[in-house]
Amino acid sequence: MQASAAASKAMALLASARGTRVKTKQYPPERDISDEPPRIGVFICHCGSNIASVVDVEAVVQRTAKLPYVVLAERNVYTCADDTQDQMKEKSSSTV
Repeated sequence: MQASAAASKAMALLASARGTRVKTKQYPPERDISDEPPRIGVFICHCGSNIASVVDVEAVVQRTAKLPYVVLAERNVYTCADDTQDQMKEKSSSTV
């Protein structure tokens, strides 16, 4: 009971700050693309030596670039890295 009372008191003290750091996400406006052909971007991970030791990543990139509707095919060393994720976001918004 004492722990519950302490938690209740702490929450009461924090009530004025609750929700003050919440950020609303801003999304780009939607547009009608129903008459446009598909546009596909492919980001192929080199993943250091993990993937590259068993897959010819450059050959995959070249082959993928020739597939229908692929407008971008590229190799990244570490696709999961934050800087690469940021680059992917930039490229996806600039190719729209």
